[in-house]
Amino acid sequence: MHRRRYLMGIGTGIGVLVSADGRAGTTTRNETDLSLWVLETNAPVDAGDVLEVTARLDNTGSTAVSRDVFLVVGDDRDRLDTASVTVDGGETETVTLGYETYPVERNVRFPVTVESGSLVDERTVGVFGTDDSTFDYVSPADEIAVQPGTTVLFEVDSVALGEYGGETSWSLDGDHLGRSFGPWYAEYYATAGADYWQHTFESPGTYEMTATVAEGYTTNWAVHVTSEGNAAPTIDDARPSPGTLTLTDDETADLEIDVADSAAGLDRVVWWLGHADVVLDVTDVDGTTATASTTIDSSCHGCPIIAWVIDEEGAVASEHLWTIDAIGEPTLDVSILETNAPVAAGEFLEVTVELENAGDTETTQDVTLTAGDEQVDAATVTVAPGETTQLTLGYETYPVQQDVEFPITVATDDDAAHRTVTVLADADSTLDVTILDANDPVAAGEVLEVTARLENTGAVTATQTVRLVAGDEQVASESVSVAPGETTRLTLGYETYPVQQDVEFPVTVTTDDDADDHVVTVYGAGDSTLDVTILETNEPVAAGEFLEVTARLENTGSVDATQTVVLVVGDEHVDTLSVTVPGETATTVTLGYETYPVERDVEFPVTVASEDDADERTVSVSGTG
Repeated sequence: MHRRRYLMGIGTGIGVLVSADGRAGTTTRNETDLSLWVLETNAPVDAGDVLEVTARLDNTGSTAVSRDVFLVVGDDRDRLDTASVTVDGGETETVTLGYETYPVERNVRFPVTVESGSLVDERTVGVFGTDDSTFDYVSPADEIAVQPGTTVLFEVDSVALGEYGGETSWSLDGDHLGRSFGPWYAEYYATAGADYWQHTFESPGTYEMTATVAEGYTTNWAVHVTSEGNAAPTIDDARPSPGTLTLTDDETADLEIDVADSAAGLDRVVWWLGHADVVLDVTDVDGTTATASTTIDSSCHGCPIIAWVIDEEGAVASEHLWTIDAIGEPTLDVSILETNAPVAAGEFLEVTVELENAGDTETTQDVTLTAGDEQVDAATVTVAPGETTQLTLGYETYPVQQDVEFPITVATDDDAAHRTVTVLADADSTLDVTILDANDPVAAGEVLEVTARLENTGAVTATQTVRLVAGDEQVASESVSVAPGETTRLTLGYETYPVQQDVEFPVTVTTDDDADDHVVTVYGAGDSTLDVTILETNEPVAAGEFLEVTARLENTGSVDATQTVVLVVGDEHVDTLSVTVPGETATTVTLGYETYPVERDVEFPVTVASEDDADERTVSVSGTG
């Protein structure tokens, strides 16, 4: 294994960049058959320590070549070390040159060059002054090149971090990323003795990553993102096959993975037990291909086993390989039904799950939602045996600077379910509104309803309150959620006010992003009058027979009139009828009653009355005598 810890030392508030593969000046690496490359240095070193530079000579010809190789330091071109090398045809030789650095007081940077004939390759290195020591080590080297999409593991240690670490802040090009604080960071510090940060470099360019420890000391890395840079290691195979790993309480399992790294060379594998936030093991690996193995005896049901594969230049591959299934029938199974992802950064991410009690007894458990390595929500549920229930968990996402994908896990004591979700940095939702219809005109006091179409033209789910405004007053509202690219209909309404005259006014349906209005009509209540005219009766009738009275009802107003019409004989209401007459129309009604068994002929008035009017007619009833 060629794992390197890069000794660091800097003054308060001063950042130092020390190259392990940065190039400066003119470089000529190839002649006809011979090429020269600087492979690595042990920089940065403390002042007075030996600086070593390892170079490689490749001979693509068929005959042996002997060369003197020189180490040239600084702008003054001082030759400080020499070696003679013979490279057979078709072979490669490496040579390590070095010298004891000067006891400078302050940090310095300067070029070192390896020369052989016309072949030249150059690096910029750094030496830490005797007065500038505060970091014990950093990793990787402070100038690296990686391919787009590569994740890099940065590590630092300093006496300022104390016994437990967690005091390192990280920034990229001056923008704060976060702090090495939380269960995984604490566990890694306890295991590896370093605060860490992982960052994925998506786009080509040159970036500056900065680590700042508790007392304001900083160290920096220059990261060149290029298609010619280093790529992350790969996990080519795993044994047993990835998936569920069933264990009893006293059972162990042997885990094995085949890993590869084609450029920088492999360094180590860190085995994690998720949910428990425990480093199971750290396995040293070497070369371009290797097999890493460990043994696990944990029965942490539902816990994922995650492997970090790290190469010599800090590139890291992380993969969730197995999930532990403690032996025995799970009691509370969990499955993720849906999420509202993708969501915009800062919006609420919701996860709907189904919980099934597959056991024989009632169970009460905590259900947790974990985003990445952080628990973000939890709820306690009780589920009867053989029953299922649904639950929604969620949290407000963080304001990320670029689109991110990350795993979420919903876990019970017995089971866990996983899904990858997306948070969009610059995404937004737009809820457009169009009024489709209204039920006007309506009479004063009746319910006015307005139907609108809502369309989400954005990239994420829109959850908004839709409001109905009459004039300047909000009269109704309802919360809706519309998926990106989807439409829905919504009807809002309210009971109109008892105006006396006909009125027209605008109603508006509004969202956070849009509004649409429509003019409606409400008929005044004071314009409706139900006039009564008796048209005919069936008199004379014999005593005891049914007397009928037919009347005309005319609505002289402009809105519907609903009233109770009565037939009055003397002071007695002998029949009633509820009628509705539209505005400016008329209708006829027939009322009646069974007459009394009088012995003599009688005449008397009958009256048909509405709430607004009445009409009277005299009728005759023939007596039984």
